[in-house]
Amino acid sequence: MGRITNNIELVSLHIPKTAGTSFRSVFIDNVGEQNFAKVDIFNSGRIKVNDEYFSDNKLNSTVRAIHGHFPYSVLLDRFEINPSTQFVTWVRNPIERVLSNYYFLRNVIQERINEQQDENLFERIGKSLEEFASHPENQNVISKFLNEAPLEEFTFIGVQDQFDSELVRFQNLLSWQVTNRSHNVTPNKRKRVEHKAEILDFIRMHNQEDMELYQRVKALNSKYINA
Repeated sequence: MGRITNNIELVSLHIPKTAGTSFRSVFIDNVGEQNFAKVDIFNSGRIKVNDEYFSDNKLNSTVRAIHGHFPYSVLLDRFEINPSTQFVTWVRNPIERVLSNYYFLRNVIQERINEQQDENLFERIGKSLEEFASHPENQNVISKFLNEAPLEEFTFIGVQDQFDSELVRFQNLLSWQVTNRSHNVTPNKRKRVEHKAEILDFIRMHNQEDMELYQRVKALNSKYINA
């Protein structure tokens, strides 16, 4: 199978639970709806473009910018990417990312099965936070998405923990207009839960690659900012 031809000039790689939904609106505002496409590549290899399954060998020629869930190496394997294409992404404290992902998925399940408040069926059938964090698919997700990515060559890597100031930095780097700086709030967003130190250490232990990558990104950003 040949790679998909395209006119992509800018790629926004959305690592799950790292401010991507908020960021997508910034993209659309600046590149225009007609030049933008939401692209997702699933573990099965199937591709969706603007939430529709895609099987063509060429992306619409008007599309100049894409945003979505796909590992860097998988995108390059499935799409012909020009070396001059710019890449941007966001990372997040790995412990917070795991917690956010767990509670997000739990809410999705609760809504789909119409679970009543406090029934906690997700946990009762064997998916506690610890079990979720111990599953290999849920570990080091940031590292998996950025595997083989030349981070030093990315145009922008934002840190969600400083979303507002990072958005200003992004605006200055690309000379874009950012009129809506509010961070997306997911419906039924979890209330802040205080977790025992043992649980946080458990998540940290199972995401060591992400912890190291997160610190590397922060060091890179500090170097650029202070240059």
